[in-house]
Amino acid sequence: MDAGGSGTASGGTDNRRRSSTASRLGNLMNGMGGSGSNIVRRRGNSAQNGDQKGLVPDDFSVSAPFSSIGADGANPLRKNSTQQCLEKRSCKALLVLLGLLVLYTVFTLIFDAMHSEDPCVVARRSLHTVRNFPSRDDVPADWKPELPKIIHQQWKDTHITNPKYEMWSKRWKTLFPEPEFKHILWTDETQRELIAEHFDWFLPYYDGYKFNIQRADASRYFIMYAYGGIYADLDYEPLVNFWDHLPQDRVSLVESPYQYNEMVQNSLMSSPPKDPFWKHAFETLVKQFGKPVLAATGPVYLDITIKTNPHPWYALPCENFHRIPLGEQDQSPFLTLLHREVLGRISASYLADTGLFNLLWT
Repeated sequence: MDAGGSGTASGGTDNRRRSSTASRLGNLMNGMGGSGSNIVRRRGNSAQNGDQKGLVPDDFSVSAPFSSIGADGANPLRKNSTQQCLEKRSCKALLVLLGLLVLYTVFTLIFDAMHSEDPCVVARRSLHTVRNFPSRDDVPADWKPELPKIIHQQWKDTHITNPKYEMWSKRWKTLFPEPEFKHILWTDETQRELIAEHFDWFLPYYDGYKFNIQRADASRYFIMYAYGGIYADLDYEPLVNFWDHLPQDRVSLVESPYQYNEMVQNSLMSSPPKDPFWKHAFETLVKQFGKPVLAATGPVYLDITIKTNPHPWYALPCENFHRIPLGEQDQSPFLTLLHREVLGRISASYLADTGLFNLLWT
């Protein structure tokens, strides 16, 4: 009896303990979202895992944090394969562009380093060359080569609104003072008057150019032929009077620091009046009409002219005469080089027939 009673008492105690444990577990379940809610749910289908009824109550609802999942079950937080593919392509394209930019920069630095010389050495050699040119046999005997002391520059009108251009233009008048030197500022109006009055045969071509930069380029060559002297862009600032470094008996064109693009540029030139070099240049202007800007009237056009021109000319060394001497691109702002020498050339070569040209070219 004692043993049986003891066993009954022990069993009662065990039952009370189980009841208490079950009660605590039930409370825990209620605190986690309701009686019968599973803690871990396997995400297999019912065919593989048997009937899952009873594990999820009929009144189970999706809670607020997951309400952004679409009705079709798509998760907006997970990117689809098309988006990933587009992002990968964009990254690759960006990397290719960056790689090309790095290659361009490295190429220009190496090229310039290989072709640069000490400016003082270049100046002494150039002066010796200029003073010892042989006499020309391609001109009439009565033609007297003489470089007039005239400085030609261009602007759209008589009022230079750019303060830097105005400052540098005054610098020319300081180093090349009047009345010894005459300074002429050509405008859109006076340039056309020159063509109409003295070169009327070219007026249809002049008026037919699509862009004003082409008319400005072309008129420079006619100014050099009609008047002679020095032509300089307004963004040139002279540091000394270099008159003695210019040949008196032939055309001079400033050497380009970008020899992989062109040999010479038309931003700085000198010439005696009526030099026959320009007559051949005029013929080339007509042949190049309708081509992209650089090839029609700019540096590429000049390259074509000098390659086929039977008359002598002289290249003014860019180490002494250019705003960006060979090997000194690091002294010019990167964005300036990118805009003028990369985007400008792309626009002139490939976008000349579109409105984008006016946005990229200066």
